[in-house]
This record gives sequence, C-alpha cells and structure tokens, in this order.
Amino acid sequence: MNKVVISPSCNFPSITHMAYLVGAEKILMETNENYQKRSSRNRYTIIDHYGIKTLSIQLQKGKNEQLPISNVLIAQDENWQVQQLRTIKTAYGKSPYFEYYFEPLSSVFHKNHQSLLEFNLECLQFFIKHAQLKVTLSFTSDYFKNYENALDLRSNIPNINSLPYYAQVFEDRLEFIPNASVLDLLFCCGPAAGSYLKSILCLAGVTI
Repeated sequence: MNKVVISPSCNFPSITHMAYLVGAEKILMETNENYQKRSSRNRYTIIDHYGIKTLSIQLQKGKNEQLPISNVLIAQDENWQVQQLRTIKTAYGKSPYFEYYFEPLSSVFHKNHQSLLEFNLECLQFFIKHAQLKVTLSFTSDYFKNYENALDLRSNIPNINSLPYYAQVFEDRLEFIPNASVLDLLFCCGPAAGSYLKSILCLAGVTI
C-alpha cells in the first residue's frame, strides 16, 4: 500500500495525528485549502489540573474560513503568545522535561510570525527536532478534494484505541488522559516521545 498521508497544517497535533505522520513514507502538508475554523489548524490541547484544555492561535479579525490558509494572518495586536506560555508553564512547570523545552518553545512563540502557516510549520518542526524524529515534510502544490492511495487526515483523524500509558503531571487527580497534543507528550516523556509515537500503530495493529 502507498503510505502517503495528507495532513492539514497544524502546530501541535494530537498524539494520534502525529502517529500517522510518523508511520507514513511520505507526508503532504495541505497548504492550498481554505482555512477551517475550530480545527487543529489553529488549535492544540494541553492538560492542566482541570483536564484537557484547548488553546487557540489568535488570528486577525475577519472571515478567515473563506480565505486560502496561506493568506490567514496571526493577530499582532493581542498578547496571546505571553498568555499561552503562562498557561503552558502552569500546566507543565513540574513536568520532567520542562526545563529542557520551555525556553526554546518560548523562542518559537516570540518570533514575529505573520502567517498561521509559518507559525504552524515552526511549531511542528520544533516537536520533530526535540522528539528526535526523522520525518520529512512535503507540501501540496494544488488543492485536490480527493486523493487516491493516501490516508487523508484533513477532515478526520481515525481513532486509535487504547493508546499506551505514559506518566502525566496531574495523573494523581485526573488519571491517564490519552491523545492530548504532542506538547503534553514532549514535556512528560522528552526524547522518548519519538519512540512512543513509533510504537502506536504497531501496537494497535493499524496500517496506513
């Protein structure tokens, strides 16, 4: 089977989403679709003491869902980067790998990114680097509604049952919460995050 995965642009995808990317022979990131709100294109999740929390990248005002995603711009008049970093620090300040990753993550957030695509790509590359993954990203050259012989993640991420356990910061009060974003996995597992992701498809008996 042709192990090609078509993925929407994303910053810190869910663990399941990233597992499909790691298991692919070729990844095509969609850069020619119209923006879709309330999706991983500008949202990611963390786990704080209340449970799953969704954070959204703030965009310039307007009807972004009608724009090509390459034209969607990040809001420059709001201090959302600082606010989100504070939220991340509260959630992961006691995680095993916080001291290793928070400062380089802060550098990513504080860069003067103009477009959502640019920000998403740097966030994803940040994770790939620190999880020590050998993943190469390619990009779509045009928009196609359907792809043959490819796993298309743009509208749906197939569920993977029974994700393996890993120690989480608030598991003493929340128990294990599977399938948060890869940011949770990185702060909790460090460089072992890559090995965790590589094992998921095999353990679940999932093929692309």
